[in-house]
Parts: sequence; structure tokens; C-alpha cells
Amino acid sequence: LPCARWGGRVAAMGFAAWGPRRREYEAPLPPPEEGGAEGPAGAVGRPLRRRWIGAGAWKVCSLTFGCLLALACLARPPSLDKLHIVYTEWFVRSRSAWLDESVTEVDAAEFRPSHFDAVLDVRHADEYASNGTGSCSIAAEDPEGCSYGHVPGAIWAPELFQCGACSPEGGLDCSAERQEHVDAEILSGHREPRNLSVALSACRRLRVAFICHSGVRSLTAAKWYAALLAEAFPDREPRAEVISVRGGTRDWFRLGRPTEFGLPHLRPNLTCAALALWVSTALEQ
Repeated sequence: LPCARWGGRVAAMGFAAWGPRRREYEAPLPPPEEGGAEGPAGAVGRPLRRRWIGAGAWKVCSLTFGCLLALACLARPPSLDKLHIVYTEWFVRSRSAWLDESVTEVDAAEFRPSHFDAVLDVRHADEYASNGTGSCSIAAEDPEGCSYGHVPGAIWAPELFQCGACSPEGGLDCSAERQEHVDAEILSGHREPRNLSVALSACRRLRVAFICHSGVRSLTAAKWYAALLAEAFPDREPRAEVISVRGGTRDWFRLGRPTEFGLPHLRPNLTCAALALWVSTALEQ
């Protein structure tokens, strides 16, 4: 049943958020006359209580509510057939609120591309290239939206906003859940990656900036990228720096900053390993 499957999935996500157990010790004390608890590096002290590490409040709720939802659906599936839809919407909203703390917005006036390892532009092809040919895909929102070009060195990466598609039509049925799944496949280079911490290890070291037309699409893409890293490395700090450029390429252009035009003849594969290699090659040059 969809309801039971969702309950199990949410419970599994909450359970996976809990980190390993560890023992902490107080400051080293002189060896007691009898016995003593040996701490790290041979230090002697009294062992403190064990505690669980990681897991925000929303993850705890996911574990608890997910288990109850799965059990309730198995007991009375007809009456709870659509409950998973309501819970899914709540889960996405609450998780997005938590992710607001994981992604920083930087004004275009303060944005310095050289401070980041990769600048990912998630706009449509006609916006990124700005060749002035044909109709503009966002003309209704901004008649000049396809005339700004792109930030020098920005990597065209619409797949990270359009569920793997490069054209607006291909991303029409894109949802947050599907985007996060596609991000895992794109960034790892594997379908259904089993070990995200290994597959995305290179991304954890990258400082990444997302940019679009005005900062709306880039903020969404940055949040789900950050969510994927948080899932892969729940208890490791510091995580990679992820920002979104508020005002986007439009404000960057209007501030008189330099831009480039045309689609790239060569762009890196969007896997974490390829992006890291791209960065190291650019530094050598």
C-alpha cells in the first residue's frame, strides 16, 4: 500500500539520521587507587553517559510518526489511503524550513565567484547562452531575461533543478522528492547509489554557489543539494559551503559585472568527482 510504504520510508529516513554512539570523558584525573576508567589516548577519568549524536527535531518526528503511520496503514488501510499525501506535504514543508539554515543567500553585489570552487547555473539554455536568437523562455517574467549572459566560469547545470532534464519541457513533472533522487544519481554517477557517503565524498569538500535569473530557482536547487549532503554526512562537520546568489544573473549584469555568452563547447560531468577534477585542473592553469 502507498500509505504503508511511505510510513516505512519516512521511518527509515529518521532512523538513518541517528549517528553512532560514542563515550565521552571528563578531563584527565590522577589515577585512582583502585580501578579507573581509561579514556582517549590513555587519559584517566570518569566516563560520562553515552549519548546519541546528530538528528534534528524533524528527523525525530519522522522516525516516530513514520512508524505509527506504517502500523496504522497496515491495520486500517481503507480509511488512511490518502493520509500519506497529507503527511508528505507537511514533511517537505518542514524539511525545507530546516534547510533554510543550511543554505546561505548572498546578494549579487557581494558575490565573488573566485571564493567558490564551482558556480552552478541552473537556468534554461536560452538564458545561459543569451545569443539573442528565437523567443526567450522567461519573456513573460522578464523581457530581457535572455540578454544577460552568464557569470564567467559558471557551469551550466539545469539538471539540478529540472530533475535531470536540460529543457524546460523535460522538467514539467519535477517534484522535490524526485529532484533529490535525481541529484543523488547525477552527483554520484550511479543509478541507485547504495553508499552516499562514498559516492558524494568529493562534493563534501567543494564550496558551491548556485545562481539563476533572480535567485528563486537557485535557492531551491541549493536547498536540495544541501539536503543530499546532509543525508550523506549526517554527523560530520563542517559540511560543504552551499550558497545561493540573491538577485541572480540579472542583478549581477545590472551592476556592470562581466558576463559571457554562448553555450559551453565543453562542460564537466556533474558528478562530484568530475567537479573536483575540474576545479583542480582550473587551479593548475
